[in-house]
Amino acid sequence: MQRARLALLLLVGLAGAGGANGEKSSEEVELEEKAESWNLVVIVTLLAVCIFSIYLLLSSRIRWARYLPESVVTIILGMVAGSVLRLSGQTLANLITFDPQTFFIYMLPPIIFESGFSLQKGDFFSNVGSILLFAVPGTLISTFIVGIGAYVCGKFEFSYPLTLLDSLTFGSLISATDPVATLAIFQSLDVNPVLYMLVFGESVLNDAVAVVLFRTCLSFYEREHDGWAAAIWQFAMVSLFSGAVGVIVALFAALVFKLTRLHDMPHLEASLMFIFAYLPYLLAEALDLSGIMAILFCGVLMSHYTHFNLSSQTRLATEQLFKTVAFMAETAIFAYMGLSLTTLQHSFHVGFIVTSMLLILVARAANIFPIAYFINRGKSQRDRLSQREQFIMWFSGLRGAIAFSLALTMQSHSLTAVSPETKSVLVTTTLIVVLTTVFVFGGGTAPLLEYLVHDTSHAGG
Repeated sequence: MQRARLALLLLVGLAGAGGANGEKSSEEVELEEKAESWNLVVIVTLLAVCIFSIYLLLSSRIRWARYLPESVVTIILGMVAGSVLRLSGQTLANLITFDPQTFFIYMLPPIIFESGFSLQKGDFFSNVGSILLFAVPGTLISTFIVGIGAYVCGKFEFSYPLTLLDSLTFGSLISATDPVATLAIFQSLDVNPVLYMLVFGESVLNDAVAVVLFRTCLSFYEREHDGWAAAIWQFAMVSLFSGAVGVIVALFAALVFKLTRLHDMPHLEASLMFIFAYLPYLLAEALDLSGIMAILFCGVLMSHYTHFNLSSQTRLATEQLFKTVAFMAETAIFAYMGLSLTTLQHSFHVGFIVTSMLLILVARAANIFPIAYFINRGKSQRDRLSQREQFIMWFSGLRGAIAFSLALTMQSHSLTAVSPETKSVLVTTTLIVVLTTVFVFGGGTAPLLEYLVHDTSHAGG
């Protein structure tokens, strides 16, 4: 039974719902184990169906299939499975429950590490200044515009009433972008590599910044700060020292692999590589820092230095395994979104959903266009971001797995200052925002790019 639970935890990050603690007869224990085993079969089968469906999508020659992001397919399959579950009289809680702590310990680290590890180093470091501007000040701008806007709309009864802290917490979690669908289409259509790197690099750093901001906001509920100045100072210090932890571990790993002959024993080399990849997350969390920030910097530096000290066999093995684990984790989250949409009890507030969508679009514009204008002032005419490229960056601001998981974290957090109704409204609104941006913006990226390329070619002709 323990092996079944461990497999469930590592494969999908979804913990089987257990019974109450206490004395149980052997018959009850056996029935529970059988039920949890069947739950595991259902979940793993759903994952297998999602993966095979993505294969069919990618190998299809049908034109419209190019416009359908992988995440959309996964969400739709999750919705179908959830509908079947609901018709059968079951609830999602009887099958699985999402544990946000599991997400942050087992599922998010490989996603973030792989993002940093797979960066195209040349393009990234040549555009690192622009990426940092979009990721750090840009995320702060988005958080404050969405947060203050939601607070003001609630005060004027256009939206759900929230306290200022609730609004800023929502602003921080909903500012985490996830343009996976957009980037896959970027690759298939061979867009400008600088544009690809700006969108990809911004999203990777943005996730880490959004998580640190979210945790900073949560700390206010627990009265860990005397004021905003202390919170800003903590945000800066946590970011700085978390990045330093990642850098130190990555450089130490590079030194170890360079000075030893581990390449003669690839299985030991690969094992140690996995440990070094995960170590900065655990170390940073143990030091009350941001494990996400640490593992991101570690991934970038290990790709730049450690990677070249590995044997060719280990390079290939680690690259594929990091990609596989990250893909499985993201697939599990999107499938859970689809499941939860049709099975969980939701608190819909139309005014809050509509104002949140509008505020997110405005905040994205206030992030991209002014910062792009500032960046262009320091570049030559040939290297500047065109209006079309800026619009594509704005259009690429999808929300995804991290925003939804942060919302679930807030719901499960023991925050007595936030009512259960408010938590439920925030989770439902986040889910609707994620689904809307993935379906509308993710699905609209390929037609938009084809139109812009077609329009550019005609203008050039």
